[in-house]
Amino acid sequence: TPPEVTLISPANNSKLERGNTNISYHVFDNNIRNCTLYLGTEEISPNTSMDVNNGENTFENIYLNYNDYTWNVRCEDKRNNYAYAENNKTFTIIIPAPETETTLQNNNITITWNENPEIEQYNIYITTDYPSFPETPTTQITNNNFTEDISEIEKRFYKITGTINERESETTLIGIYSKNLEEGFNLVSSPFYLNNYLLKNESNEGFEFYVEEDCLLSLWEYETSSGNFKKTDWINNKFVPSGGSEEFTAIN
Repeated sequence: TPPEVTLISPANNSKLERGNTNISYHVFDNNIRNCTLYLGTEEISPNTSMDVNNGENTFENIYLNYNDYTWNVRCEDKRNNYAYAENNKTFTIIIPAPETETTLQNNNITITWNENPEIEQYNIYITTDYPSFPETPTTQITNNNFTEDISEIEKRFYKITGTINERESETTLIGIYSKNLEEGFNLVSSPFYLNNYLLKNESNEGFEFYVEEDCLLSLWEYETSSGNFKKTDWINNKFVPSGGSEEFTAIN
């Protein structure tokens, strides 16, 4: 009877950072001799072998560069019976998204990011119709900052990636809404597309709204189910719940 092989990790279609990767599997056979990792980008081939125990085993510290990988494991017992896992699995070693900072000054938006010497170029996709972005970059640059005049722009969304050997990194998203304020009290409403729904306050480092000249005073949240409002005030660079629920520290 051939061994029974089950692939454990990385999980299928998972995304991993570059570095030493551990690849685990399970084999059942009381007379197991060894197992071989089959790994590749376009097709899989033997990578490394190991003497194994019946049960879970791991190929440790395999250095992999940015790419898409397919893997399987072939195990053989002492009677020369062998088997692979029923199905291959895949994973990707990703290029991390650029870490950005955004400033607004004199009707200009400036996006800067930490330079990565491996990045050959940065791709900036621009749209006013989020989440739809153009298939090709709006602009491509090699330095670590991008500036645009937004004096006549009401809303704008930027998707930023880097390229290494024709592979794009993960994505950084930045969005702006522009509204001219009149003297006195202004009520401004805008939709949100957020990955982090926490608001910055004393208990968490969450989402911080940026407006010029610190003119943002309060956020209001309307609950359609109850018809009630919640309010949180921007005081000393943090949001402080002040009306409705004292738990108004997240947009959800």
